[in-house]
Amino acid sequence: DDGWFKSKSVAEPNLRGYLDLVAIGTVADMVPLVDENRVLVSFGLKELEKTRRPGLRALKNSVALKPGKVTAENIAFQLAPRINAAGRVACASVALRLLVSEDAKEAAELAARLGRENASRQKIEADTLKQALDMLGGSETGKAIVLSCEGWHPGVIGIVASRLVDRFSRPVVIIAIDGEVGKGSARGVRSFNILQGLTACAPLLVKYGGHKAAAGLTISKDRIEDFKAEFMRYIDSAISEDDLAPEIKLDAVVSLEEVDSRLLSEIDTLAPFGVANREPLLCLVDAVIVGTEVVGARHLRFKVSQNGCSMNGIGFGLAAMHPVQGAGYGVAFSPYIDEWQGGRDLRLRIKDIRQDSVKSLT
Repeated sequence: DDGWFKSKSVAEPNLRGYLDLVAIGTVADMVPLVDENRVLVSFGLKELEKTRRPGLRALKNSVALKPGKVTAENIAFQLAPRINAAGRVACASVALRLLVSEDAKEAAELAARLGRENASRQKIEADTLKQALDMLGGSETGKAIVLSCEGWHPGVIGIVASRLVDRFSRPVVIIAIDGEVGKGSARGVRSFNILQGLTACAPLLVKYGGHKAAAGLTISKDRIEDFKAEFMRYIDSAISEDDLAPEIKLDAVVSLEEVDSRLLSEIDTLAPFGVANREPLLCLVDAVIVGTEVVGARHLRFKVSQNGCSMNGIGFGLAAMHPVQGAGYGVAFSPYIDEWQGGRDLRLRIKDIRQDSVKSLT
């Protein structure tokens, strides 16, 4: 069907033409990619590959997305952050204008503007995260983290809360104070329902809402310390230190020689990946870390060897591990194709490494 909104055979709207927007909205809003959602996103990604919307074409160009296959990961880490940045640090109408624009020149200008807004969001987020870490000062955080500050931007505190959960593996509440009112974002961990935690403190809050993993709240400035004390008391009674132990779920143990294009093709049949349908996480046992190199300040490039085979990998956010070298490592990873300057190389996207910790899996 060459029609965008109309089918040749019937007068009804051709809803397939809207699936590019459906895919972006579903992935950006972190909707579970199971059942009908997975079907809609799967077909939506194909529509996004050849979208006729000037706004989406401009947005794809602005992130240098190559022609061809578009993945849910492209939406999650390249397209959606730019769309969301407008509402976080500027005006959400900019993103709306981009999506409905029918003029290529206007769309290109709006996409460039969203790129600038996203860069601004990234800087604000980085500055806020640094301030939060400075406030913690490397001291013992207890079973939860509750931080508040004047001047924090309410549009980024949810992201900062998620970053702290990733780093410290415990529930986090971040509150941005403006005058006499605090706006907060809360993020939970696997073992704890963050919304129940806020419900336990409801008398101290103006309002709150959310779900098991994430929630928001409004609180009077003069009640923040009382909230922190009550929230920490509830956490102490609701979860144990064992509940806070970081956990990585592995799907299969493989050998490095099994990691090839055929395996990657088999994994690809399970896509699109996202919430509730994560990419399979594989594991090497008794591997050798030949060496590591810090790249981009926060990331770590690996060279991994096992039984005469070797492969390069990248660990996003793992720079603090450097340097690492030696035998007997368990390596949790997902394989991927790295495309650079016309080349295509099979590499490992490394989630974590542990020495002598996964031999029992074999």
